[in-house]
Amino acid sequence: MIPKNALNRMGGKSWIELLELMPLLIAITILPLIVYLKVNPAEVSNAWNSSWDYDFFSYYKSIVLIILSGPAVVILVLKTILKREVMKKTKLYWPLLGFSICVFLSAIFSDYPTIAWSGFYNRYEGALAIMAYAILFVYTVNCIHNKKQVKTILLAFLLSMILIMTIGIFQFFGLDLFRTEIGTRLILPKVYEDPGMQITLQVEETQIFSTFKHPNYYGSYMAICLPFLGCLFILSKEKKYRIFFGILFAAGCFTLLGSRSRGGLLGISVAFLVFLIVFRKIVFRNWKRLLAICIIGLAGLFATDSLTGGVLIAKIRSITSDPRIQINRYHLQDIILEDSSLKIISADAYLELQNIGNYGLAFKDKTGNYLFYSVDNKNKIHFEKDEYARYDFQFGQHEEGPGLIFNYGSLTAHFLITKTSFRFIDPSNHIVDLEEIPSWGFEGKELWGSSRGYIWSRTLPMIKSNLLIGKGPDTFAIYFPQNDYIGKLISYDTMKIIVDKPHNMYLQTAVNTGLISLLALIIFLLMYIVSSIRWYWKHPPHDLLSNIGAAILFSVIGFMTTGIFNDSVVSVSTVFWILLGLGVSINLHLYHHTSEENG
Repeated sequence: MIPKNALNRMGGKSWIELLELMPLLIAITILPLIVYLKVNPAEVSNAWNSSWDYDFFSYYKSIVLIILSGPAVVILVLKTILKREVMKKTKLYWPLLGFSICVFLSAIFSDYPTIAWSGFYNRYEGALAIMAYAILFVYTVNCIHNKKQVKTILLAFLLSMILIMTIGIFQFFGLDLFRTEIGTRLILPKVYEDPGMQITLQVEETQIFSTFKHPNYYGSYMAICLPFLGCLFILSKEKKYRIFFGILFAAGCFTLLGSRSRGGLLGISVAFLVFLIVFRKIVFRNWKRLLAICIIGLAGLFATDSLTGGVLIAKIRSITSDPRIQINRYHLQDIILEDSSLKIISADAYLELQNIGNYGLAFKDKTGNYLFYSVDNKNKIHFEKDEYARYDFQFGQHEEGPGLIFNYGSLTAHFLITKTSFRFIDPSNHIVDLEEIPSWGFEGKELWGSSRGYIWSRTLPMIKSNLLIGKGPDTFAIYFPQNDYIGKLISYDTMKIIVDKPHNMYLQTAVNTGLISLLALIIFLLMYIVSSIRWYWKHPPHDLLSNIGAAILFSVIGFMTTGIFNDSVVSVSTVFWILLGLGVSINLHLYHHTSEENG
């Protein structure tokens, strides 16, 4: 039950309210802006290709998040005990509790407790961070009582958003703060400072990532911000607010397009589609504002595409038709080792190498006919048939014996030739067996969505061993089949890459904390979305409070849609969970206020 006096307060002990809001204000404003180097030892060698983890974007964000959850719990307890304030009632607590229990149990029973609690290298979204999300959500629901507090959170969110977008705009024009000498000093501890040092980031110079690790995560952040801003632009009655939100929306569109995040674009597209359906009457009455939104978006699209030399529109087209799927890189489909044979299958041709004993080799085509070949003075093998022109073999040497190097375009694989068979040589020059890796779906479409097809096809079979609880929060990289050398070669052109995330928030949850936790999370989010749509369908927003509540609804939809293609990360998810809590708090206020008016 919500205290009536809390619903009607507009001022009161403002300094106490401000103190109560500090955990939320820091989390939504300062936390996403944190960029600072943390060097940690990487102890899980089979899931990381370096003995050290150099993290700029996640570690300290995670630490701040976890620390902020502490005073949030204390304040909630004190308010309940000393002020005897009853926590607001909502059925959302139940699926959230189920999700939290699964997270806790997955961490407790994980074989890698340190990572399960603290998080994986360069991510740091372990059980402590996930439970901090839940705590801040509950805290937001129960500590936001009036319009003044909502405005304070709104201003903090907008301030952080403006700073983040400003950094992104400068990055687009080649003026990245983190690549400058001053910026380097800001994000490096003094012990690592070196005159003239520059940070090397694996992002194109004109591609926007702002204070996030990757442009995709900037896309997730914009999937929250743009539906929020667009909704307020259309719903706001005062012209000055429409101008303000319109300018921010235009800047947000430009930076999202500059990040080239297809997941972000899809997220805001779905959010606005639902918005048009739910608020069709309002949109029809305010069609000029909708037209302005469309013009802003298209202007940003063509301007950004022009400045990037046509890269942007080409990438948008690849959402439904990735050109790499058609060309399949170099058409390599599989490499199979069986007894004394080595089979190489591609769209060009089928080739079988047979070890005929005493290091002798024979080559066969698909029909079993022997192929004629010659060896030049550089130990390269040449075939007479043109269909094998892409097949490049060269004899080499390994410490265990004679070797064979296979090149197919830019793809390279190494084999050891024994007296009777072939052995595979991994990127570390070790002789290993090629294991059959379980996969489901996306056959021939592994390159879809920047190789998401490959990752998802290998991740889906992992869920069956994580039905009740998962392997542990943020342990995905440890259990993903990193020894899928051939799959990686086909999908990434290299076997050395470490797949540390599934590029899907839902698969990430199912593997790390279990299928039940995923179901609980989906139920939790859908309960909020369905109840909110029902409410705003019957009670269209008419003032600032209901406008913000509606805007948060579409931000949640945008983030959830983007979650199909992006993972959950501390820098974005912290903002999401606080806004979600704010949305629930506003909804409860509106329900209660309307109930009182109706007697």
